[in-house]
Amino acid sequence: MLRTAFLWVALELAAATALAAGAERFPPPLAADPSGLADRLRLNVTPLRWRELIAPQARVVYVGDTPMRREGKYYLAAVVADLAAAGITHVAVELPTAYQADLDRYCGGRDQGRVREALWETQGLQVGEGTLGLLRASCSVGLRLLALDADAKAKDSGGLEEREEAMAERLARLLDQDPGARVLAVLRRHHVAQRAQPAALKRRGFESRSYAFLTNGLETADEDRRYYLALDAAGLRSAALLLPCPSQIGAQGCLAVPSVLDERP
Repeated sequence: MLRTAFLWVALELAAATALAAGAERFPPPLAADPSGLADRLRLNVTPLRWRELIAPQARVVYVGDTPMRREGKYYLAAVVADLAAAGITHVAVELPTAYQADLDRYCGGRDQGRVREALWETQGLQVGEGTLGLLRASCSVGLRLLALDADAKAKDSGGLEEREEAMAERLARLLDQDPGARVLAVLRRHHVAQRAQPAALKRRGFESRSYAFLTNGLETADEDRRYYLALDAAGLRSAALLLPCPSQIGAQGCLAVPSVLDERP
């Protein structure tokens, strides 16, 4: 009991220090070395509070997830009211732009079957249902939806770099047309690395923040697994936390959320 109380006092002090230093400053990424990693994580985590993490100058907040997982989408659905209160106006998902008209009608209760079929086709049944949960929650708090991905033919004919540029261009057009727009873009993790979408968007004159969900590493790289085991050893798996990312992910911060960490692929 005393150990738990001490741990949360330490976390609150770390959070206050981080906020005092400015919302856009993060500790450097920790090396993925299992020796002493649990102790270092205790010193570098802060409670996850979305209203404090969305920097005022960031027009886009990227959140990266991994394929075959849906709990991250359900978690975002649960906190979407906090995101809206922090200024988010749009939610962008990795759905071909050809479905934009369907998304526009979705919040009005029309053509919902067509959106469901599109998500099942592009993300699979389980993950698609998670994204549907996020879309429903977004509509319920008045957020607008954005289809961000290229269609299948364009993806087949272009490389990853062209795809990143096309998605960034679509976001930039929205931000140009609507000065009050701020977007939560939920994409696969490789898109939210600083060298990917954030860099492409910055070339167009817009700032962003990038975060990525950590997993238990059962179907991803070794660094996820090391962090998962270190969080467990440190007693840090019972609450949603922000921590430095493993170097391979490349986002500005990683999200350790119990339901996401416990999900099995």
